[in-house]
Formats: sequence, structure tokens, C-alpha cells
Amino acid sequence: MDIFTRWPNIDYRWVLAELITATVQRKNGVRQMLKIISDYRLLKSLKHLEKNDASQSRQYLDKVLGVHDEEYDFIVAFDAMVMGFESRYDDALRRFKEARIFREEYSDPDSKYIVLFCQYWECTLVEGGNCERFKDQALSLDTGKSVRMFLKL
Repeated sequence: MDIFTRWPNIDYRWVLAELITATVQRKNGVRQMLKIISDYRLLKSLKHLEKNDASQSRQYLDKVLGVHDEEYDFIVAFDAMVMGFESRYDDALRRFKEARIFREEYSDPDSKYIVLFCQYWECTLVEGGNCERFKDQALSLDTGKSVRMFLKL
């Protein structure tokens, strides 16, 4: 369970302080603490994106990219989405394709959702055809809360 699903509606600064204190005392505490900080930064990135503040969103996201990519199935697609908000459409299209190709290897519901999410945005950015089919298929999947929180359709 991650910070996003454990406490969905509270002030994350307090959660962060509590979790840092608790995890430093455990085995692998530093690694867990860094993961919690990354969770917090991703959440801040999402909140700024929801306020249409792509530059602040990018600042928080850049602190996570490349550090804990393996921890977040959705991070490449989320990065592409932020690029779209930054009006970097060609970069976003390349990043959506990268995320889709990587997740196509997996058959779990979260990976399928990510692939369909990327296909939806690739379709929207390029073709503009019947893109809703990807959205409808994605929304019918039983996915984890974090993936849907960050990759909203």
C-alpha cells in the first residue's frame, strides 16, 4: 500500500513527517524514506497539474524521474501528460509511445490501463479519430487507485 491509497484526504506534510520518523528506525529505512519523499513529490506534481501549473508540476516530477522509476508503473505516461500540459506535444507523443511499448509486455490490469491511456492520447494528438474506444476500454479495467489517480481519463 502506498501513501496515495493509505491516506487519500489528509495533509501530506504531516504524513511525510510521521513516516520519515517511523521508517528511519526500520531496516532499509533510508530507502523507504526516499520512496516516501518521492511519493510526496509526485503528489505535489499532480496537484499542481490539476491547478494548470505545469511548470511547478514539472519541478516536482523532475525530482522523481530517474530515481524511482521502477517503483511507479505510471511515471513515464505521467511525464508525457505533463509534457502535453507544457505544450510540448511532439515530446509528449514520443513519451506516450515509450510508455506504451514498455507496458505492452505486461498483462496486469494496471499495465493494460497504462497502454490504453497512452493509446488514447497518441490517438488524440495524432489522428483525432475514434479515440474514445481506448478510453472506454481503460475505464472498464479494475486497476489500482494510484494509476487512476495520476492517469485520469
